[in-house]
Amino acid sequence: VFPFFFCFPSFALGSYLVPMSRRGVWAVSELLLRYCDKGGSSKGVREFMRDVLPEFKEKELPQGMQITTRRTRYFGHPTLAVKFAEHEDAKNKRRYVVPLRNLDSETVLMHVRRARDTLPYPHSKLRPASRRVGANRSLQGVWTSAWQRAVNLAESRGVERGGFSPKAP
Repeated sequence: VFPFFFCFPSFALGSYLVPMSRRGVWAVSELLLRYCDKGGSSKGVREFMRDVLPEFKEKELPQGMQITTRRTRYFGHPTLAVKFAEHEDAKNKRRYVVPLRNLDSETVLMHVRRARDTLPYPHSKLRPASRRVGANRSLQGVWTSAWQRAVNLAESRGVERGGFSPKAP
């Protein structure tokens, strides 16, 4: 099996190396797989359900999480809906839908694994403190390696730091 986490670096450190549960409780409660019996866009989903889904349910599905399959309307496109386990009486139950049209069974399996491992809140982008991006851009432009080479060249020639150009010889 090809390790798909190499293709998706945003998920490499999260969902494939660390299980997405907190205190032993998984964030996802149900995966709802909708498909059509006759449509061509559901072919990969039907192959996934026939060949891969029984083994996936047996080996990789955590306890308390369920996968429900449901037929859509006639020639409807396949989707994967993810429902999160929150409070039972919550008004705004969070869920999202992933389109699966015209995908093969391996890609559908990748999407099901990714959906199983997601958290109920959006991922925040982390940056190191040295790479802060401010609201006000510099009038002088962004510092590049060409400017750094020009500074090093000017210092090696003994030229004072003022009034040099990066294109100067």
